[in-house]
Formats: sequence, C-alpha cells, structure tokens
Amino acid sequence: MIHITDDAKSALRNGLTEADIESGTAFRFVDQGDGRLGVEKGAREPGDVDMEHEGAAVLYVPEELTSSLMNVTIDVTNSIDTGTLQLVVRADSDEKG
Repeated sequence: MIHITDDAKSALRNGLTEADIESGTAFRFVDQGDGRLGVEKGAREPGDVDMEHEGAAVLYVPEELTSSLMNVTIDVTNSIDTGTLQLVVRADSDEKG
C-alpha cells in the first residue's frame, strides 16, 4: 500500500491552490528513469491511484509505478538550501516506534 502523510497532502493541496490549477488536475508522479521519480501537473489517466486531501485529488500515481511504490510513505520536507518543499519517498519500516 502507498501511504501519504497529512503534511504531504496539505502541501500538495496548497501548491495546487496557489497555482490556481483547474479542477481535475493534480500533481502526478512521472518516471524519469534510473529509479528516479519526478512530479508534474496533469490530468488523471485510466488506472491511476488517486491520493486525496479534503475530497480533492492532490497526487496521481500512474498504474505502472504502483508496484514499485508499494510499502512506501510519501512525506514532505523543507529544503534548507532552496527554501522549497520537497516530496520524500521512504520505505515503510516493519518496526512501529
């Protein structure tokens, strides 16, 4: 299962709101090759997994990426160098802390 933190959902929603994105458009993961993911704005495509915040889609995960993103958590961090928010994908741990 793909998990996304409330902080990440909120940050994505704020980004969509600030950019005045039209309804039905959200951020989506894109495969950049070599195991790297990118994020761009786009419409939902058939088979996408929707990540929602307050009833609205904030992130689409393409079907072809879902198997490689199983058992991960998507979070957000503030980059000290650039002052921007960055999505972080980390493997879920079996340990509960």
